[in-house]
Amino acid sequence: MAKPAAARSPKVYAADLDGVHEWIVAAPNQRAALDALGVHQDLFAQGRASVERDPVKVEAARDQPGVPLRRARGSTEDFEPAGTADSAWSAALRAAPGPAARAAAKPRVKSAKTRAPVTPAPKPAPKARPAGPSAAARKAARDAEAALRAFEREAVKATSALDAERIDLDNRERKVRADLTRRRAALERAVERTRVGSG
Repeated sequence: MAKPAAARSPKVYAADLDGVHEWIVAAPNQRAALDALGVHQDLFAQGRASVERDPVKVEAARDQPGVPLRRARGSTEDFEPAGTADSAWSAALRAAPGPAARAAAKPRVKSAKTRAPVTPAPKPAPKARPAGPSAAARKAARDAEAALRAFEREAVKATSALDAERIDLDNRERKVRADLTRRRAALERAVERTRVGSG
């Protein structure tokens, strides 16, 4: 039994070539897609190309397999063929602002096997990290923490001394009370004996 047509359909890939257009192409694999677009760099590794899942875009690309299609970014118009692979890439470079446009505008002598060189996309500027505390602020924080630790040690020592004094005072109080109780009992016995003798 023949395989379903969908199984033989090429994958559809989307690429960001110039920041101005949406680019799609139906191809059997990533390498073929890059070749169709006339790109020598691995846009997939750079995160600038991926498998397209949108059914409308997939259908448009599969109607013209191997042909790079483009439309203005954010547009809902139909995708249009971008010409041959080399001319599509050159058009993308001309549409890009800055040095890429100037490089694409210069005439190039190419052999039949040579394609226009690819100008790498500029790397985004690194995000500025928020400034950390100054050296003086860090020193002040360390000093404050050291003072707090010293206070905690002093507080523990002071309360430990008070606890020791309280225990000692309790022991002395018990001894004094025991001695007073003993002396009171002896005196009361002496009084009792004198009363018995005088009677």
